Amino acid sequence: MEIRDIKQQLTINEVLQHYGLQPDKNHRLLCPFHPDKTPSLQIYPKTNTFCCFSSNCTAGTGDVIQFIQLKENCSKHEALVKATALAGDNAVIASPPPPASKLLLNKVKSRKVGKRITWIKLQYCQKFLVTIRAAFHPLKKQ
Repeated sequence: MEIRDIKQQLTINEVLQHYGLQPDKNHRLLCPFHPDKTPSLQIYPKTNTFCCFSSNCTAGTGDVIQFIQLKENCSKHEALVKATALAGDNAVIASPPPPASKLLLNKVKSRKVGKRITWIKLQYCQKFLVTIRAAFHPLKKQ
């Protein structure tokens, strides 16, 4: 099942009903992604999308997949698997394993910026010291 098929089969109202959320007659509801006193989450049933108009909310605008991802606080892949199950198809969306270079890049990205800068400085200093030692070594003839 492709993402396009999931979005066609699964309506935003079905997703809301799954989470126990009921929009009012104007298709608005209290946003589940931030504290809300007045309805700020607008539901668009014709396009199966939503938009939170609150300045305190980071949900923004999205579709059924993104709503599940935000509500479950999970990855896009996990949200697709959940959406597939809600749509009634038991086929699991398989994701290919990431290449080793991407895993290494993610590992580097996961470090804090300060640690990366310190590591780069350390590498530079080590190379610089080797160069200086070679240039000014007392036994080296010039």
